[in-house]
Amino acid sequence: MLKKGESERAGGGYDYRWTQNGERRVIYAPTLQELREKKKRKSLPMFSEA
Repeated sequence: MLKKGESERAGGGYDYRWTQNGERRVIYAPTLQELREKKKRKSLPMFSEA
């Protein structure tokens, strides 16, 4: 199940979008597991399920 800010891309893969200091940010990954690992490494806000 996707968490808040996460979405599945039409061409495959996943992205995570958030706002930081008034600017929209996004990271991409080919798998949901890799996306969540990137979020942990970057200390990004980890939201609970939507």
